Amino acid sequence: MKKNNSLAWAVLFILFSMLGMTFLSLFGYFLFAFLLWMVGGQLDFNIVEIITYTKIGVFGGGVVGFGVVLMKLLKIKGF
Repeated sequence: MKKNNSLAWAVLFILFSMLGMTFLSLFGYFLFAFLLWMVGGQLDFNIVEIITYTKIGVFGGGVVGFGVVLMKLLKIKGF
């Protein structure tokens, strides 16, 4: 039973870190686009860049989530 709980925790942590990093990445993109709109007067949303920022967020969140879960499962101090 304990192994199932730790496995469920690990999967959920990785998924939520991927989701959080994706939202953070997209928020940064939209903030930068908004600032450029305020300075230059031209609002430009490009779907290719939005998909790229989403991929960056998913990959970054996966790496961070997997790293934290690995450190926790290996019982490294501080995790």
